[in-house]
Amino acid sequence: RNNWIHCSQSLPSRSSRGACQEVAAMDELYGFRIVPDNEPLALREDEVGAYTLPQEALNFNPPASSLIVTFKNGEKERKIYMNTQLTQDELEKINKIREMSEKDKIVFTRTVASMAGRFLNQAKGDCAKAYAAMQATDKWRRTYFEKPMRWADIQEDFKHGIVYWAGRDKELRPTIVMRGNRIPAKWISNSEYDRIIKLVVFCVEYFMRYMVVPGRIEGMNILVDLKGLGIWQVPVGALEQLYKTMGSHYNSRTFKFYIANMPWALKMLLGVAKKIVSERQALKMCVLDNVKELRNDFALHQLEEDLGGTNPVTKTFFPYQLKGGPFEAGHQGGQGKDKVKDCHRVLTRVGALGRIWDPKKTAAENERREYTEHAGEIFRKCNLPVPPECPLKDESKAPDPKEKSTPEAAPKDADDKGTREKPTLPQANSQPAPEEKKEVAAVDTPPIQQEPAAGQQSPPSSASPVVSPLDDMEEKSPQSDTAVIDGAQVKSSSWFCCSSSA
Repeated sequence: RNNWIHCSQSLPSRSSRGACQEVAAMDELYGFRIVPDNEPLALREDEVGAYTLPQEALNFNPPASSLIVTFKNGEKERKIYMNTQLTQDELEKINKIREMSEKDKIVFTRTVASMAGRFLNQAKGDCAKAYAAMQATDKWRRTYFEKPMRWADIQEDFKHGIVYWAGRDKELRPTIVMRGNRIPAKWISNSEYDRIIKLVVFCVEYFMRYMVVPGRIEGMNILVDLKGLGIWQVPVGALEQLYKTMGSHYNSRTFKFYIANMPWALKMLLGVAKKIVSERQALKMCVLDNVKELRNDFALHQLEEDLGGTNPVTKTFFPYQLKGGPFEAGHQGGQGKDKVKDCHRVLTRVGALGRIWDPKKTAAENERREYTEHAGEIFRKCNLPVPPECPLKDESKAPDPKEKSTPEAAPKDADDKGTREKPTLPQANSQPAPEEKKEVAAVDTPPIQQEPAAGQQSPPSSASPVVSPLDDMEEKSPQSDTAVIDGAQVKSSSWFCCSSSA
């Protein structure tokens, strides 16, 4: 992640999709050639709910039945993909997709590369179909997130309460609630389904960044409430668009699809609904005769009162009004006392994506997660052992503003640990940029203010990056022979190139 990069006008773009042109080495997490993602969200810290990721998620171990689910018809589907040992068949097929991308010189974004196993599952093991779906989603993400989504841009649509995150089930999977009767009639009559999809995409991207722990919690539930809708008021077009987006670009994430408050007259549409979704999605569908059935999967304080729980009906839809544990099904005692807040600050953005299992590495290496500098403190507050890969937080030295690069100078993959900035390589004969006042980044979290823990050591002030050259890159930048990255001289043969417009 430190090997970014000199620009060369002589090297043509290796992507035909108009994406970020920075090219990385074979990534240790996935084995694919990757580039950083465009930032999908830009949120302030106060826009992320305190219990977005509960402390119980940090050491939750999913039961074997949740790793791979067997449906009533005997069909199986994997639910946990990252930091988890895969079957030999899965590994071979992922490697085949990687080889296909190498042959075609395709460079994926980090997020799409991490989803290789999910695309295989969607394609039922067909590597060619999975590879094509990966390319389609990669193209969609690069276009859809040319600019990050901001709460301010969609807050008026959010106020309707059509889509929002509610509680977690007994295995800590969060549940997205969709209220069909809150969709404005004008949206339906004008087929403004893109407004609904934008709300859903915002929610799911929030989930992927802040609500998961790879290898522990990777899935979600969908709860559609049809209360008060007549047979001709069901937003079938919106549901079709929703399924297309979720099924194509966020596949293998849904654990259960609940339908609540379905009027008798609408049950005849159930057959129509099952024709819209895939066979596998239909197997996940759970039509509730009574909303109290949800208590079999949820603690009562994780559900709103009109959905069988004890939590007041949500009136404020963002930041999401999530509750901490306990999460045992049927629990009636409400949220526990002294729950640790802001546990979502434990993982970096790359850490939230996780890693594909590599049989050449040890189990400990494959299970490693990328943590922020705040993680150690949060683990201690939760009375949990601090993972050895947690970076040490240096609070003895105040950051030097002169050493910080501006947000524009940092790569888009801005999830670095601590206050250490990503290095940049200067172009030949370039003049140093004038010092600018740095804006507050909206994506990552600010440091937690606390005294250093007793006996805690400070990390070294700099470290030499590990350079992993791209094997088939033949063109070198003619503008400079060597450069200095974190105090180490790096020859131009170890660089990778990007478009001068990046």
